[in-house]
Amino acid sequence: MNMEYKMRSNRFLVATLILLDCHHGLAYDDFTKEIVKSTPLTQSLYMLEGAGGNFTALIGQDGTFLVDDDFAPMAEKLLNKLKELKGASPRYIVNTHFHFDHTGNLAGYAKNVKRVIDQISDDYKIVPGHGPLSKKVELEKYQRMILASIETVRKGIKAGRTLEQIQKTGLAAEWEAFSHGYLTTDRWLALVYDNLKN
Repeated sequence: MNMEYKMRSNRFLVATLILLDCHHGLAYDDFTKEIVKSTPLTQSLYMLEGAGGNFTALIGQDGTFLVDDDFAPMAEKLLNKLKELKGASPRYIVNTHFHFDHTGNLAGYAKNVKRVIDQISDDYKIVPGHGPLSKKVELEKYQRMILASIETVRKGIKAGRTLEQIQKTGLAAEWEAFSHGYLTTDRWLALVYDNLKN
């Protein structure tokens, strides 16, 4: 299998978007109950869900290509899942990010998400860094949530409110679905607040 051909032949875009997070500060000690789940996207492309989030595997005759991976204690479970999918140990792993670097400009990030939205059709499949397999409509909602968060926190800062006061008010109910797991609304608002204050 020619990897370049396989990637071009797919009729959809796989966008790995990482929601700004702070799980580097959380303790993950027990991975014994964690599993790696797979969702086929094509005959050779899979969305994988592990303890740390989502990643993508392209499996072919030339080997296995992995976009992002999981926590080190999950390595054996990941390799077993790849074998189950008729793959081998990855020949290449591309990590799209390192969590400590998520301190950049949120408005710029929202603009980049908009650029992706403008380039994809409604039926494209999107593998987010966290959460279920998505399409353009979910990505559009995600981008609106980022902009609404920036506006909410910016108004709070301008009014002289503390982070705790902004967190107490929270975000509009329509964005509640984005509060899950380790990235609660309070943690998200803290990230936005720190970004706008610095």
